[in-house]
Amino acid sequence: YHIGPSSLLGKVEGPLDAYRLAYRLMGAVGGSGKTNLQLLARVTKNDISVYNFQQVKDGEEVRGSTLKIALDKDNEVTAVFCNIDHEAADDKGIISQKDAEAEAAKHAEGGKVLPEYTQLIFISTPSFEKALNLEDDSEPESLKMAWVVYTTNEGGEDAQARPFVAHHVQ
Repeated sequence: YHIGPSSLLGKVEGPLDAYRLAYRLMGAVGGSGKTNLQLLARVTKNDISVYNFQQVKDGEEVRGSTLKIALDKDNEVTAVFCNIDHEAADDKGIISQKDAEAEAAKHAEGGKVLPEYTQLIFISTPSFEKALNLEDDSEPESLKMAWVVYTTNEGGEDAQARPFVAHHVQ
């Protein structure tokens, strides 16, 4: 755990920043690239906000394995508490950049992979109810990590209008 202000950890302006920080800290807190976290809640009281992440494996919670990021009123990180089970890493995890590019190449229909533009991103996966605006929006959305791999568009009638294709690989 870490307690006290730290400019090394920076500011957390929203759930996406919280996810980025959580995964950036993963190696330091006993997790790995295969550790999967799900944001459960953001709780705010007396100018202190806490993002609470739950470790999951194969879609199930890993009991007692959480990561919490506490922020002050200026959204500066003031504490990180963590109890990640490194043995319960999700076997699926996130694939490597090379594997993601190879997978995109299979579906590129003759297009060339542009590895200099490949990047790791977060994809929002809202529930069906939230997607239809039937659910209260106060709950944080679940985010998953994925690679976006760009290829040239060599086939089809729209190749001139759309010279590049983005492939999202998880």
